[in-house]
Amino acid sequence: MKGSNFAIDEEEGVSYTNKKEIKEKVLFLESDTDALLFFIGNLLEGKDYSDALVVYKFKIKQEGNQTTYSNPTNATQIAARSEKEGYEDWGSKYEVQTCLNLYNAYQSFNFYPETTQLQWGLSRNKNAPNLTINGKHPTKVIPIVLDGDDCYFWYYEDLKYDSSKKAEISFKKTK
Repeated sequence: MKGSNFAIDEEEGVSYTNKKEIKEKVLFLESDTDALLFFIGNLLEGKDYSDALVVYKFKIKQEGNQTTYSNPTNATQIAARSEKEGYEDWGSKYEVQTCLNLYNAYQSFNFYPETTQLQWGLSRNKNAPNLTINGKHPTKVIPIVLDGDDCYFWYYEDLKYDSSKKAEISFKKTK
């Protein structure tokens, strides 16, 4: 991670995606050729800013029994502060819909984009462990803390989702 060299914002003089520190590892997924690391980091590295949920994508290379990972090849993050504002202003369903429309819209963080749709996001709704999107439960819901607030990271390994249609989102407990 320390070798990441994503573009620097000229006005701020920092990169929004170059991260030197992992505050907390949230999830690590890998295929034969790629890996994804979801973690909590600072929104802006080197400044005392709020938290962000960050995802890095790496290439994997097998050499005998040794697995090596490239420097990050792609990255994005969800800023805790702006995500919280969306939740407070528009509610839980809006928060989830925004995640679906923004955070992996082009499937660039998917291992098998030809056949699956990896989707993820955050929710501050205390009933997030009961989340369903279009009637399906997430592959996993992981409790996390962002800026001192309880949140939930959720992801689907394969959620067929058409962004031109509104998703059916529920936080009701199902059998």
